[in-house]
Amino acid sequence: MSLPPPSVPLLLSTRSPYALPPTRYLIPTSFTRFQLSQLINTSLSLSPPVPFDFLVRGSLLRGSLQSWMTAHGQGGEETLEVEYVQSVLPPRREASIPQEDWVSAVSLSLPDHILSGAYDNTVRIYTEGQELLHTLSSHSGPITAVTAFPTPAQYAIGEGNIILSSSQDRTVHMHHLPSPSLLPTSASAADAGPRLLTTLHTSPAQVSSVAPSPSGQHIVTATWDGLLGLFTSTLPTSHELPADDEPDISRKKRRKLAPTSSAEETEVFRKAPTLLLRGHTSKVSRAIWDPDGLSIFSAGWDYTVRQWDAQTGQQGGVKTTPDRVHLTIGRMAGPAPLLATGTSDRMVCMFDLRSSSSSTVQLTLPHASPVQSLVPHPTASHLLTTATLQGVLQIWDLRAPRESLVRVMREGGKCLCVDWRVRGAGLPSQAGEGGEEGVWVAGGEDRQVQVWRTVTGGGARVERVGKQVVDKVNEEDAET
Repeated sequence: MSLPPPSVPLLLSTRSPYALPPTRYLIPTSFTRFQLSQLINTSLSLSPPVPFDFLVRGSLLRGSLQSWMTAHGQGGEETLEVEYVQSVLPPRREASIPQEDWVSAVSLSLPDHILSGAYDNTVRIYTEGQELLHTLSSHSGPITAVTAFPTPAQYAIGEGNIILSSSQDRTVHMHHLPSPSLLPTSASAADAGPRLLTTLHTSPAQVSSVAPSPSGQHIVTATWDGLLGLFTSTLPTSHELPADDEPDISRKKRRKLAPTSSAEETEVFRKAPTLLLRGHTSKVSRAIWDPDGLSIFSAGWDYTVRQWDAQTGQQGGVKTTPDRVHLTIGRMAGPAPLLATGTSDRMVCMFDLRSSSSSTVQLTLPHASPVQSLVPHPTASHLLTTATLQGVLQIWDLRAPRESLVRVMREGGKCLCVDWRVRGAGLPSQAGEGGEEGVWVAGGEDRQVQVWRTVTGGGARVERVGKQVVDKVNEEDAET
């Protein structure tokens, strides 16, 4: 007579909409993630099936329950608390868009479109279907960042979007892209091309990044000489600084930037910052806005992460990490002020700005090479994606920080930039019930902009990071 397979009592919990009754389940220790996921789908009669991952004491269940219990010295009589979350499915590669040179910047900030910037000094605008709409060739140096935001009403130049691009030529260029120009192969697109409105000048140094405030009323730049420039987004009516401070932009290039239907060349005025934020002692890698628009965060080569008052320019908190160069920075989604930085010593460092310590790193995510770019998930506060100089893209869940959920190796050298957008801005959903579909783009040394589709689950928001990550669903989420 054969003995029954060994089992262990499990207390299964979730913060997703797919909750089981709060009771203990006697589960065979041979069960893996796949069988546990089947159990939940069968118990809840889910159709179509929803894949789940399982967190056991801060780590993802990769093998069987028995293998986890053996590795952690867990007995079969002790109840094991297991949290299940919707799986992050492997990204589905959709396209690869050839470029003329290394791709140094990508952005999905223009809905339904892809922006790219490259070492050939050029910004390109594509439809999500990879059709090239426009090429912006006003810069005289490699592009370092590109982004877009809706045209402010006070511009009185019609509907559309503002394209911001920063460059090693020491400038930021602001283009207006009228709405008709976003219509591929339309008659109006040829008559309403992008137009250079103004150039922004922070300092004599190269510009690392540019970012508009959430309201679009202000712009922050970061430079290689340790400065942050704070600009209004209003258009200047005259030059605000001498021409000697502006890198040369040829008349030929200016003519290219005028709408094709106009033979008249419009003078482009130089714009100066309203405030210079001083504090960093070396290159500032990137500066970003808090979602409330009241604070700015920056990360630099001087081993510091800094917070600034966006209204006064005064420096707030400073986090110091000795001998750790910060190459990029992102603000996690959700109400908790959690920052993530990518570093030269192959880490992602998580900072909780509510911590009073000036040097505490609450959490680290180990990588195999320097983390050049990272993007927090736009809505899920526990997810972020990273890009490394080894050419690896990864998706991480802060609730299971020991290893990444997804790892994609890009062929062709270093990965220099990545961006992520979720369904909502015109994206059709193919994720199924409960899933959230998005677009993932990345570029680098291989001279390609690669495009993927991603599917992630919803769920809890990370409220704090520390020795253990504590998740909590927002009260408004719990009410729905």
